[in-house]
Amino acid sequence: METKHDREISTHPPRTRGRGWSAQAQTKALTVKQPWAALIMAGIKDVENRAWPTRYRGELLIHAGKAYDESVDLSALDVSPTDQLLAAHGEIVGTVQLRDCVQDHSSEWAEAEQWHWVLDTPRLFDDPIPHRGQLGLWIPKIR
Repeated sequence: METKHDREISTHPPRTRGRGWSAQAQTKALTVKQPWAALIMAGIKDVENRAWPTRYRGELLIHAGKAYDESVDLSALDVSPTDQLLAAHGEIVGTVQLRDCVQDHSSEWAEAEQWHWVLDTPRLFDDPIPHRGQLGLWIPKIR
């Protein structure tokens, strides 16, 4: 039986198809800098920190932005995402479930004075979808 801890350290979450992926027309996306996007999609990072809250809940597409946060030291982690996932830039790499948005989450990833977007159930796309990112929550135009 899979436990919450197993999901948190899994570096190989379930995969789904990218091309041909279909969802409700209102499924939103969030652009996240690397390596944060990779950490989320690997099931390692369970909270995304934002300066603003959201009322949106449910399936959320994760777009790996073109920018890379050089301040992150991945060698300090017990587990890390795959090189392939870290190399993703400018594409929608999969989905997560956005469960809540709070300011007092107990996750080790939660930063003070930020809104904590609580994420789980990462699903990587076998074929990431190239797409330009945007600020805020956005609805991609996927053909």
